[in-house]
This record gives sequence, structure tokens and C-alpha cells, in this order.
Amino acid sequence: MNTEKRRLEVKRSSRFFVYLFFLFLGVGVGLYRGHGQDSEQPSQTKKKHAKKTDRTNQSDTLEEKNKQIAELVKKLEDQGIPVQANTKGIVLSGYVDASYTYNFINAPAFNKVPGFVPPPGYVGPTNTAGFAQGYPAIPGREPVDAIPGGGFNMNAFKLALEKPLTEENRWQAGFRADLIVGQDAVVGAPDAITGLGVPYSSWYSFNTSSFWLEQAYVIFRAPVGNGLDIKIGKFVDPAGYEVVERPVNLDFTYGLLFANLLPTTLTGMQAIYRWDEQWTSRFGIADGGFNVSRGGMEYFGYLNNMINNNDAYLLFLNSQWDAKGKNATLSATLMYGFNGVNPPGFGASPIDGVAQPYGIAQGIRGEGPFNQNNAFFLGDIWGSWAPKFAHDKLLLGFEFTGGFYNNNVTVVPAAVSGLPVDLSSGPSNWYGASVHMKYQITDIISIAQRADWMESGWNSILAGHNAPTDIWAYTATLGFDLADNFMIRLEYRMDWGLGVLGYYGYPFQNPTGSPSALLGSSNGPVYFVGLEFVYSF
Repeated sequence: MNTEKRRLEVKRSSRFFVYLFFLFLGVGVGLYRGHGQDSEQPSQTKKKHAKKTDRTNQSDTLEEKNKQIAELVKKLEDQGIPVQANTKGIVLSGYVDASYTYNFINAPAFNKVPGFVPPPGYVGPTNTAGFAQGYPAIPGREPVDAIPGGGFNMNAFKLALEKPLTEENRWQAGFRADLIVGQDAVVGAPDAITGLGVPYSSWYSFNTSSFWLEQAYVIFRAPVGNGLDIKIGKFVDPAGYEVVERPVNLDFTYGLLFANLLPTTLTGMQAIYRWDEQWTSRFGIADGGFNVSRGGMEYFGYLNNMINNNDAYLLFLNSQWDAKGKNATLSATLMYGFNGVNPPGFGASPIDGVAQPYGIAQGIRGEGPFNQNNAFFLGDIWGSWAPKFAHDKLLLGFEFTGGFYNNNVTVVPAAVSGLPVDLSSGPSNWYGASVHMKYQITDIISIAQRADWMESGWNSILAGHNAPTDIWAYTATLGFDLADNFMIRLEYRMDWGLGVLGYYGYPFQNPTGSPSALLGSSNGPVYFVGLEFVYSF
């Protein structure tokens, strides 16, 4: 960019802010005056503001204000700065979520980490005593809920901007964009800025400046039947009882199913059709790479949506039933990838082409590609019910999920890999179930409970555990709704099961190193307590 062009842009930018200032000033004065006029009622003439307003002067002032705004808009457009005069219907919402959490596991600092006898074939660093240094992790949890020790967290600043469709069955369009800033942006890893293109990014993106564009899509309605809505872009997937937004969930921490067995967002297109007031169907096609491979940023060397030169699209179908009284919902989702799926969609990182279970990242947001053209299938069903006899005080929920990745069976013996068990690339299969309950004790105090379980067969879908594995968790949350938009929650959680806690060596001491080895593991239980503060708007 030449110097003269840069100066012109700076000059135009300066004019923009000057004009914008006066535009807001004019609108603010007009709104202030209008507020005073509208709130003045004849019956209130004996109150503090009893002076009558001249209606003629009001009209002249309003006409003059509109004229000034029109002139400012014209000047902005003359400078090449378009102004959208009609922003009616655009909604801004979001929340701020902060917390203090404590995991009762070792929290080593720097080189003060537990030592283990190095397993056969271990090539990582050792301490002066010759022991491999291990770092504790809870691979079954979302990484932001598994940080060892205690500390304060800025979980998320969520900002959503939306132009929703109206209920009219006519041609119309809108949009939605959701931005999450903070530690919870790691849920979308490797979208987090600190981890773009970096392996194992989901374990290094805990800083409070991580960004994640959770959703950004265009939606339009075609007047077909009852109205056919089409979404194109990036959107949350329809499966799962829990969502990314913590304040919406009944509990503060993410459950086992959300953290391990389900995707979070899809990039593609979906059609939504409401058959009647109770039944809604969704059908769509998305990239198997989940918005990263097609995003222009290299991820494990991949820049496309292909596996072995075959397109890796994911088909999905969802049907949802809502009771007439709006007190019950039942939702079922099927996903099918006919040529497999790409990272960071599903799977763990490979060792010489073989998916291995001891990766750093966990679950469906795995580290690397399977790089195999085989069928992928996922099914999920969830429901919620608020019985009317409980007078809106009780909410019950459940979820079942399962799937498989029919990749070729390849086994690497433990004697070759140097790990405690044989490695296998499949076929993968996984299952999970959860039950949820919330009871509103008073208008302010509520209690929620969650019990969940997951199992992985060959374990090439659930990295970081022994194979096969069964993990259980119980969570209890005490909530305080102190204001319409302010909430405090106190939570206790316990996880237990085969390999629920693991100690990993390399590359925690060097993020650019080779995949880590599992130095030791425990069946738990592992405990968690947290205190959350949420303000929504």
C-alpha cells in the first residue's frame, strides 16, 4: 500500500469517527427530548416536571434533528463509507462467565513434576535421578475443566449478534454470529488463535485471550409449504443435551458425552422444516473437517476436506418433537460420513498411520487424521421434561449416544510401541448415557444433578485412555439466581473409572516434541469443586 493511499484512508477514518460522534450526539439529544415529551402526561402536571411542552416546537425540533442525521449520513456515504439506515430487528445478546475452580490432583510447577520409571522406548526428558517427568491430566474432561490445582478463570465473554426471521411465511433473510473470548474458546480448538496449526493446541490455549467464532451463518426462508429455512455457514450441531454456553446447561462443567463423544459445530448447509407446531426436521451436509481444513490454515498438513483424495462430507438428519404445552422435548440425530471424517472432527493422532489412544487431546476433537476412507456413523437422542404437577419446579433430562468408525483393524504390539497396551486403529465404537435433574427449591435457590457414563471399545475414538474403558462421573450444582441476569453456582464433581487420571511425559516439557507416552494412570476417583459467576445480557 503506497503512502498517499494510506493517508487517504486515515483521513477518511478520522472523518468517519467525527461524523459518527455527531450522529450519536444528535440521536442522543433527540431521544432524550423525546423521552421527556413521551413521559409527560397531563395528569402529572402537579408533579416535579409540571411545565407543559409546546407541540409546535416539538415537531420543529424533530424535523430539524432528522434533517441533520440525513445530512451526516450523506456525508459518510460521500466518503465511501456505507451506512445502513435500517437496523431494525438486530438483536445483541451474550454473557460474561467467571469462576474459581480447584481440581484435587497434583499441580506441578516448572520441573517439579512426579517422576516415573521410563517405559520401554521412551525418548522424552528425564530428571537428574533418571526418572521420566509426568504431568497429570484428566483426559475424559474438557481440558478447561481438567486444569490441575486451583485458580481463577475468565471462562468466557460471549457476544451474539442476530437478525432473526419473523414468523411470516415469505421470502426473507437474516444472519447470526457468535463470538466467544476466553478459556472456553479452547472447546473449539484448534480454532483458538494460540493454537492455529499447532498440534496439541487444545492443551495450550488456556489463556483468557483465546478467540473462537462459534457460529456465523446466513439464514433465509423460502415460502414452501409451512416455510423452508436454509442455513449456510458455520453453526452448532443439533445433537446433544448440553451446549457450549455453560450458563444454559444445568451444571457448570461439561459432561462426559459433550466433552468426548459429540461434535460442537459444523460448517455446511442445513434445511429446517416445521411440519406443525410440534414437529421439526433438519437435514444437512457439512465438511468432515469441521471448519478448519477449509479455513485456509494448515492443520497437520491438511488444507482441504479430503481423505485419500476422496471428499469427506458428513450428512446429518435431526427430528425434534415439542409438546403442545412446551414442557417436553424429544430430539434424535443421525450423522453419517461415507468416506470418513477429517480433523479436528473425530479421531486420535496416528503413529506410523495407526491411531493411538494416548494422545494429548481427547475425544471427538482429536489431534490428527485417521486418513482412512471408511464409514463413520453417530447416533444421539436426548429429551427433557418439566412435569406440570411440579409447577415448573422440576426439570428432568436424559441422553443416549453411540457410534462407530469402521476403520481397518491394525494392531501394534506393546513391545513395539513401548506403551502399556497394544495399539489398534479400530474398528472404533463408543457409547454413552447421562441423566439430568434440576429442582427449583425457591425463587432464588436451585439444585441440579448429573450422572453420566461413557465406554469406548478399541479406543481409537477416545484418546488418552486404556482400551476398552468405562468412565463414570457424578456432578451436583447449587445455583443462586440473585437477579434477573445474575447467577452464582457452586459445583462438586467426581470422576472415576479405568484410566480416568493419567500422567503424561513428553511433549508437555516441549510442545513441539513427539506424541507423549503414558507414564502412569489411576482409576480415581478425581474430585473437582468450582464457584461460577455469570452476568447475561
